[in-house]
Amino acid sequence: MKQGTGILVVDDEANLCFVLDKLLTDEGHAVTTASSGEEAFELYRKHNYPLLIVDIRLPGMSGLELSAKIREINPDAQVVVMTSHAQFDYAAEALRFGAYEFLLKPFENLELVTATVARAIEKIEMIEGNKALVEKLKHDTSELENINKVLKDLSIRDGLTGLFNYRYINEYLKTELARARRHEKTFSVLFLDIDKFKLYNDKYGHAQGDALLREFSLVLQDCMRNSDLAARYGGEEFLLVLPETPKAAAEELAEFVLHSVQDYKFSGPDVTTTVSIGVATYPNDGIESSDIIKAADEAMYQVKSVGGNQVAVASAAK
Repeated sequence: MKQGTGILVVDDEANLCFVLDKLLTDEGHAVTTASSGEEAFELYRKHNYPLLIVDIRLPGMSGLELSAKIREINPDAQVVVMTSHAQFDYAAEALRFGAYEFLLKPFENLELVTATVARAIEKIEMIEGNKALVEKLKHDTSELENINKVLKDLSIRDGLTGLFNYRYINEYLKTELARARRHEKTFSVLFLDIDKFKLYNDKYGHAQGDALLREFSLVLQDCMRNSDLAARYGGEEFLLVLPETPKAAAEELAEFVLHSVQDYKFSGPDVTTTVSIGVATYPNDGIESSDIIKAADEAMYQVKSVGGNQVAVASAAK
């Protein structure tokens, strides 16, 4: 698939479409362009492109709306969103809801575009390989248990880090919340964000950034207790759920994670990696799972605003 991949580029800027068409066609891909979300959706229904590069701001249907409609048709479609610095928050939202990656306009380096496309195609190949494996296993009834495991892992695991994904952690939190209410227990959530990760990515490249995310997930797992659950929440954001853990104990574990990350010698460039962590607890900081995540997220951003590499508890953020 690395040669001849069907790519749909969607942007109302004709010059940008021309540049991407020329760039990716020279890489051997089959490129189609569209100037609106509506036009792109009709093209997609006819041709089912495995990869889309979509501007967030489009006339009529937005890029986020287009991505959502396409993923309703094909959850495995890979979408790279394009945005300006001013619309960066929308790109982060797109990542949380299934976009593969984002590109900032104007492009500083066209090699970044081709590298992002290459990685997206690798993921497409991995998904197709997994599907082929599942189909092969279906022909052997003795491997039914393996089929179920593969299907489950595909649906609940993040492909890069091996941690649980955004969708699974939200469902798990609903279950944990119901259990805590029923038994009058508490639990805590840590919201973690790797400091200055975008700068690291820009300086050392996305391949090294992916390696950092994988190693970070291993450090996080080493810090966890058997009862804890970790997930990649989106981009460089991670969530750690601590059952039956009051805030003081959660803060202590957060400090342990903080120092473990700072002291760990990551492979690649000789730079110190740090993390910002927000802590929130049920029921003190919210009675719904979304409220608890929001409280931990806000506490984490309080840390980011003063330089990162610290732990903040939700009560301190209010």
